[in-house]
Amino acid sequence: MNRLSDLRRQAASPFEPERLDFPDQALVFVHGIFSSHRTFEPLVRGLLAREPALARFGLYYFDYNFHQSIPASGRELADVLSRAFPKRKPRVTLVGHSMGGLVARTALLQAGDLDMVRRL
Repeated sequence: MNRLSDLRRQAASPFEPERLDFPDQALVFVHGIFSSHRTFEPLVRGLLAREPALARFGLYYFDYNFHQSIPASGRELADVLSRAFPKRKPRVTLVGHSMGGLVARTALLQAGDLDMVRRL
């Protein structure tokens, strides 16, 4: 899995961002409170073992500071999503656990232009 903010830095770099190869579909994992992206590692390994076709998906995670407010984390996720996929917008599925689901839902409610997100 790739950190979504790393993709954002890559995509925002002045070095030919249009040459980045974005997948057609992406899964973005958002962890719960008192957790991190590592929560999803066993799930992702299991999914890839059972469904090899998922290897074609872009697999990303979004780590947020669970000590800040949910609206602040939602704004941060919305910003990262819109910057990470600026030109070619794949079909994105957000996978949130517990508070991560609230952060993802808040991101969608706060931002009107996250049309790349197809499922939560």
